[in-house]
Amino acid sequence: MLRRIQAAAVAVVLAGCDSGGAKSADPVVQAAIAPTENRVLQSGRAEIPDAGGPVALSVESVEEPALALRHECGEGVDHLKRARQLAASGDERGALLEARRAVFDAPAQVERIELAIKLARRVGEGGLARLGYQALSKVNAADSAPLLKMARLALQQSDPEGAIAAASEAIRRNGGVAEAFNLRGRAEIQLKRLSVAIVDLERAVELDGGNGFTLNNLGYAYLLAGKPQQAAETLEEAVRLQPHVAYIHNNLGVAYRQLGRAEDSREQLTRALELRPGYVNAAVNKGKLARLATNAAPAPAPVQEAPALEPAEVRVPAPETVLANPTVESPPPAEESQGAGEASEQQQ
Repeated sequence: MLRRIQAAAVAVVLAGCDSGGAKSADPVVQAAIAPTENRVLQSGRAEIPDAGGPVALSVESVEEPALALRHECGEGVDHLKRARQLAASGDERGALLEARRAVFDAPAQVERIELAIKLARRVGEGGLARLGYQALSKVNAADSAPLLKMARLALQQSDPEGAIAAASEAIRRNGGVAEAFNLRGRAEIQLKRLSVAIVDLERAVELDGGNGFTLNNLGYAYLLAGKPQQAAETLEEAVRLQPHVAYIHNNLGVAYRQLGRAEDSREQLTRALELRPGYVNAAVNKGKLARLATNAAPAPAPVQEAPALEPAEVRVPAPETVLANPTVESPPPAEESQGAGEASEQQQ
């Protein structure tokens, strides 16, 4: 069976070279040559289901992860052209296969790598897109931009360790890029390494104090670290720079509440709800603020002429632990640190 799969896979790859990406109807062969065929096998075996049960492939028969897709097509096959044609026809997965073959033919050609990244992101192959950014970073060893994109994508995929690795390499290449420190700080927040995150985010603000999203991230880290005064000062500047972002108003409202500034907190939370009607976190925070005000209100004076009763005990709320409390929102990656590069990439 193993020989059948390997022989059939080679045949289909060659057929794709002749026909522009023809696909086999055999599900066993399809599994063997799927776009995810280049992967690391943690167990040392891969299982491909068919009617006869799982077929084990040895590690030697599966390549290490790579953007480039090895092929044995004859000379003169223009895989880049085929990728564009397939993409134009709506077959983006087929186009991705051809783009990866094009990268195999010319692994240092930026145009081919960028097309493969674009197609990988469109079809949800985030791992391949990250490999593409890694390939771009190797083409120009001084360029930190691909590493920043790689770090953003790692954060979107909930891989903070990967984001830290990419951002750290970007910083090694160019220590003056604020976004690299911002991305690494965001990843450290995900890992709850708050003191390290604050150091990185403070450095990002030093490098670019006009980025409201970075200021929000720093303010959020201060909140998680139990530093509401520093959080409030930072988030006030973030609100000034980004007055129409609801979650920044929400976070500032939480900082004010922790400082005992109830009216200021209510104003910020109300504004957050105006900007985003139905915003759950802001509504929860506003409700909590109302409950705190009710609990703190003095007991009404008794109306009977009997001796005054001792005032009811005022229940003091327990200190709030922000880490365990969902009322402070960590903004979504797409909104957290938008810059020109990231926004344009999302439009692709």
